[in-house]
Amino acid sequence: MLLGKEDRPGEGILVLESFPMAAWKALTINPLPSKKRATEEDLRDRLEKLEGIFPLSLFGNPSHDELQAIVAGLGGIAFKNNDIQKFEIVGEPPRMVEGILREGFIVNPKKSYRNY
Repeated sequence: MLLGKEDRPGEGILVLESFPMAAWKALTINPLPSKKRATEEDLRDRLEKLEGIFPLSLFGNPSHDELQAIVAGLGGIAFKNNDIQKFEIVGEPPRMVEGILREGFIVNPKKSYRNY
């Protein structure tokens, strides 16, 4: 998720990392199978579970990639809204490995987001 200056005046640009599998696990929902293995039932099941937690308003049925993007982006929405009860930051601090900066933190949604 990339936030511009208009989103956070005076703070410049911020980049957050998310990971769909970690987001599913943080919500205690079984991760969506790979695109090749996921069935329409898998997609419907995960969407229903998300809709049971979050106030989602979608047009049509999301594809595998869209559903993965939705679950991964929910923590970023809470972060953008500065609602610390609705997201968590997990992982390890960034570090240098052979002269390359390796990131370590990701942002996940929290089930408490239900009270949105």
